[in-house]
Amino acid sequence: MDADGVKPIREVFQERNIPEATYHRWRKQFGLMEGDEAKRLKELERENSELKKMAASSLLKNSVLEAVCKNWTRERVWEAINARLRALVRGRIVKRSRPTAAILDSQEVKSDPHGGVGG
Repeated sequence: MDADGVKPIREVFQERNIPEATYHRWRKQFGLMEGDEAKRLKELERENSELKKMAASSLLKNSVLEAVCKNWTRERVWEAINARLRALVRGRIVKRSRPTAAILDSQEVKSDPHGGVGG
């Protein structure tokens, strides 16, 4: 111990069977941080690691869903689902499963600016 009652680093590490190389690695990694700062850094690194895992998982799920959607589009699964749901809904409101006539609005009808048979 020195005059201030503080043990040298080398002595503390020897008492705890910690290699001196570990001290130098820690010093290089954490510099002259205080204990609380080093703990906070470790906590942030752990949190960052978890967030990276979550992001990777989300990207994987999104890519799987995207592949399924493309496959369903190519195989016309969406159209089949839509047709089946439409038939079910129309059946519940007592209508034929398929519409019998189309409704046109004035936006869809072409007209002749001069009137007559075409307009």
